[in-house]
Amino acid sequence: MIPTPGSNTIGTSMAWGRVAQVEGLTMRQILVDTSALCALADRSDRNHQSVVRFVRSQSEQTVLIVTDYVLDETLTWVKARFEAQPAIELGERIRSSDFCRFTRLTADDEMATWEIFKRYTDKEWSYTDCSCLAVMRKFGIDEALSTDQHFVQMGVVMLP
Repeated sequence: MIPTPGSNTIGTSMAWGRVAQVEGLTMRQILVDTSALCALADRSDRNHQSVVRFVRSQSEQTVLIVTDYVLDETLTWVKARFEAQPAIELGERIRSSDFCRFTRLTADDEMATWEIFKRYTDKEWSYTDCSCLAVMRKFGIDEALSTDQHFVQMGVVMLP
């Protein structure tokens, strides 16, 4: 299926590239939130073009961090909105990409997520949002590719 701009179909020519792992270079790490992946996948999303432009503009020294929690949320949303095959294709693309680093939360990450979730009861952060913050703290990441304003509340630099 080839979507047209503004249609309610998943983008089939996503903006994925490949990042070379070059010894001695510091890689810029950007955590990717569900909102950005959904915008990237859905050509009818109002943020689709800005997310695509941002991803395409990144250099070989950039790696996008996608956690298992974010992937879970994204693929569930894509499957519900577009059916199973587009979700499978997106999952395969993310999991096999050199541009994205697929990261599973550890038991320690899960505990940190739980502590963040309990601490910030005055916020409307989802459990997945809290997991993103835990991973960002763990890896010293201060930028997130997201359209979710919760990341601004966290003090994170929100891209694009």
